[in-house]
Amino acid sequence: MTNFAQEKKQELERRIDVLEDSLKDLRAQLSVVEQEAQHEAIDHLENYANAIEHKYDDLKEFSSVVVKELRQLLHKT
Repeated sequence: MTNFAQEKKQELERRIDVLEDSLKDLRAQLSVVEQEAQHEAIDHLENYANAIEHKYDDLKEFSSVVVKELRQLLHKT
C-alpha cells in the first residue's frame, strides 16, 4: 500500500471514529429525551388518576346525600 493510500485509509478511519462518537452522543441524547417523555407521560397519568379519584369521591358523596334524602322522603309518606 502506498503512503498516499495509507494516509487516506487513516483519514477515513479517523472520520469513522468521529462519526461513531457523534452517533453515540446522539443516542445518549435520544435516551434522555425518551426518559423525559416517559416521566412526563407518567406525571400526566398520575394527574388524570387523581382527578378521576376526586370526581369519584364527589360522586360517592353526592350519591350518599341522594340516598339519605330519598330515605327521608320515603319514610315521610
